Amino acid sequence: MDQFNIKYNVTGNHAIAVSQDHEVAKSTETPWWGEDLQGMYPHREDYPILPDEDYERKFAQLRQVMQMEDLEYFIIAGRAATVWISGYFDPFTNVGYVIFPLEGEPILIENFGHHTPTAKAISYIRNFREGWRVKLETFAYDEAGVDALKECGADDNSKVGICGWDIWEWEPTNFVPAKVMDRLRAEFPNVEFPFFNDLIMRLARIHSEHEMVFVEKACGMLDTMFEELEAKVRPGMLECEVWGIVKWVMYKEGGDDPFQQLIVSHPQSAPVGARFGSTNPPMRELQKGDIITGEYSSRYGGYCAQSGHPISLGKPLQEWVDLYDVGVEALYAAVDKLRPGNTFQEARHAGRDVYIKENVYGRLAGHLMGIQVERVGPHEPFEPGMTVALHSWPYSQDYGKGHFIGDTFQITEGAPIKLNNFPEKIIEIDV
Repeated sequence: MDQFNIKYNVTGNHAIAVSQDHEVAKSTETPWWGEDLQGMYPHREDYPILPDEDYERKFAQLRQVMQMEDLEYFIIAGRAATVWISGYFDPFTNVGYVIFPLEGEPILIENFGHHTPTAKAISYIRNFREGWRVKLETFAYDEAGVDALKECGADDNSKVGICGWDIWEWEPTNFVPAKVMDRLRAEFPNVEFPFFNDLIMRLARIHSEHEMVFVEKACGMLDTMFEELEAKVRPGMLECEVWGIVKWVMYKEGGDDPFQQLIVSHPQSAPVGARFGSTNPPMRELQKGDIITGEYSSRYGGYCAQSGHPISLGKPLQEWVDLYDVGVEALYAAVDKLRPGNTFQEARHAGRDVYIKENVYGRLAGHLMGIQVERVGPHEPFEPGMTVALHSWPYSQDYGKGHFIGDTFQITEGAPIKLNNFPEKIIEIDV
């Protein structure tokens, strides 16, 4: 375990008391949506919600870090980190950010005012401010955070840290908006605002039993999705209709907007060289003899999973079957290395050795799964409670033929547990 992990391997064993009084703070200003909607739809019981004890544990972990770093306040930035600390997930916007004091109740800044009723229904943090204020002349997203920080007691002599997800993550909603930082530095010129870029990401690696229920539900949604694809995909459909089935299953099963879907189709006899798919599937009509490659994702209550199985419209050509068989063998050689103390480097090398032995081009890759994709270093050890998405990509030398094969696994004290139940196979559509 690296120095950072040792430093921040905090648990709830030294829990700091968290107030149980979660009454919504009353603003002196009437909300723009009107008082008549307060206390009405939506309702908290209509959403997947972690129990309070999970958030009390997270609060305690953060406050342990704050004490270690001599901080009075954290500004928790971006969608992924905000979901982890509050439970509120908004698939359409940057959720906002949280003002988190060492003592007292945190405050959630919601980006858009018309999303606030839903945030109030879902979030464990019951103290809200609207980033979009009732000021027709301006957006006050930055001003709301400054006001909330001052309300918590901060001044120009306070010790305030910024923490969020991985700074290298591609998701643009995981950062502090420049406008917010500019306003903070203008209002608190003597505050240094040290960054703890991947603090939340590291704390979120180890899932509680309740979080694992959400991850397992996300995996079950993928199983249902493959069953639906097997039952419904036929020649004559458009590639974008396949995408539509995927999306329909996610929402039908109570899921959130998936963080990523990649789909591509092409004839097995004349491959186009696209192995991983597109986030914008075209209106290409599926034909008998096509193969569909996809990297599919799901999300439930903010927690994610991934899986991938090729779909063949008709009997797959033997060369594609051969590639697939080697890819599965390489995948499970890597899976066997998903044990405490081992690393992604060891898992990748195990899969690579299979490809070398079989004289097949291919590679293994993977990442941690939970609130969001987490890229980790090749030498960081696995720990019980982590979930891992592992991918195997066998392909031909010219990149024309290839598969994406993968599933989500749980790291335990012993052997890893496959969380997806759909069988490893090329999904063959009888046409």
